[in-house]
Amino acid sequence: MRARLLLSGLLVAAWPGPAGAADPLLLEQALEAGTPGTSHLLLDRERISSVRVEKESGFEHRLAITFADEGKPRFTIRCIDPATTRALLDALRPGGPGVFQATGRCRF
Repeated sequence: MRARLLLSGLLVAAWPGPAGAADPLLLEQALEAGTPGTSHLLLDRERISSVRVEKESGFEHRLAITFADEGKPRFTIRCIDPATTRALLDALRPGGPGVFQATGRCRF
């Protein structure tokens, strides 16, 4: 009986979530005191249809995120260098980490 309960618990724990379940990504950035802006941005990676990266002046890059049900980019995020841009692109991929700390590296 105990083995059966243990096996049942393992099956429930290993069972994948419902099809089409959300794959959220929380982008966080700390803002200086008195500075208005967005400090947290929660995205559903399953809805992202494209991310376009454009090089700005210097090392800065701009990411334009478009969702599947929209034709124009919904969010624009600026990153300070190519390494940060790649890290954010990795975080935006399905199944990536749940939180991306952007403080000092990106602005949204």
